[in-house]
Amino acid sequence: MTSFDKRHISRLALAVALVVVAAALAKEPQERVAQMETIKRDIAAGEQLEFKRSVEILGSVGPRARIVVKNGGVRIKGDVGDDAVVVARDGGTTSVFHGGNVSMSSNSRVVVVINGKVVVDDKGSASKATEGDSDLAGIEVEGAVGHRVSLTTDGTIKVGGQVESSSKLQADGAIVLSGKVAEGASLDSGGGIVAQALGDDVKAVAGGSIQGFDIGKRAALSAGGSITVHDVSMGAKLRAGGSVTAGEIASGTKVEAGGSIVARTARQEDLSAGGSVVLGN
Repeated sequence: MTSFDKRHISRLALAVALVVVAAALAKEPQERVAQMETIKRDIAAGEQLEFKRSVEILGSVGPRARIVVKNGGVRIKGDVGDDAVVVARDGGTTSVFHGGNVSMSSNSRVVVVINGKVVVDDKGSASKATEGDSDLAGIEVEGAVGHRVSLTTDGTIKVGGQVESSSKLQADGAIVLSGKVAEGASLDSGGGIVAQALGDDVKAVAGGSIQGFDIGKRAALSAGGSITVHDVSMGAKLRAGGSVTAGEIASGTKVEAGGSIVARTARQEDLSAGGSVVLGN
């Protein structure tokens, strides 16, 4: 077989593989929608429920309720009551095909890879490009989160309302909060954290960056990446692997950065930077 013949076969095999992938991706959104469960009521106080696929709860979750979702995520349209527990594991993610994810070796093997997952191999076998059964990966709460609530997921956490005191949010992905985080709450993210305001004694740990507005007294922020905030109250501690950018940093606050520190006002003795320190901007 000539080199021309090999190239022609390779291109033909690649074209067939892409058709198979396109057909699979076209079918999967409808399949995943059909597999999401919907609960059209409030979850009662103390009620315990377990799901083996993604679930959307159209009401609120009562105090002390426990919701566990395996192989999916959970969306809560209402609030989450005090002392409730919500756990979501192995949620699905939608894969989007990009040409750069297709690889073909010199021996004419055709391997289609989407987001690191082989979906068509050199034997013509096709597997699904997604893991889990829905586009919902993690925990979404459109309302508020009550006191002492625990949210845990290997996906992302999104909350539309306030997070009340002493709650614990833990996510392997990002944590995105549209409301204030009340005193004593704990945020632990393998990705980044975005919050409007972090109250007194809040602890926030992120593998990526932290972005916020006002930081309360004695709050402790630790980020593998950068920290970008507005005003920082007395007694707070900020530690970033990258840079720290802030407005007013109150006296008695400790700020450590692997990169630069930029602030409008701060005491030089409260700052420690691996890069430059710029004050007055």
